Amino acid sequence: MSEVTKKSTDPRPAERAPVPPSIVRKAVVASAMGNAMEWLDYGAFTPGTITGSSDGCSSLAKIDAEDEAALQAA
Repeated sequence: MSEVTKKSTDPRPAERAPVPPSIVRKAVVASAMGNAMEWLDYGAFTPGTITGSSDGCSSLAKIDAEDEAALQAA
C-alpha cells in the first residue's frame, strides 16, 4: 500500500538549500552580458531602421516605386 501524502497547510515556503556564491556570481555576470548585448543590438540597428538606407531613400519606398513603374509600363 502506498502512503497518501498530505499537502502542507503551512503558508510559508519550504526551506531551500543555500546557493553557492560562485553560482550566483556566474548568473549575475551572464545576465549582465546578455543585457549589454541586447542594448548593443538596439543601439546598432535602431538608427538604420529609423532613417532608412544610406542613400536617403527607404528601401521599401524604392521597391514600391519600381513596382509602380513596372505596372505603368505594362
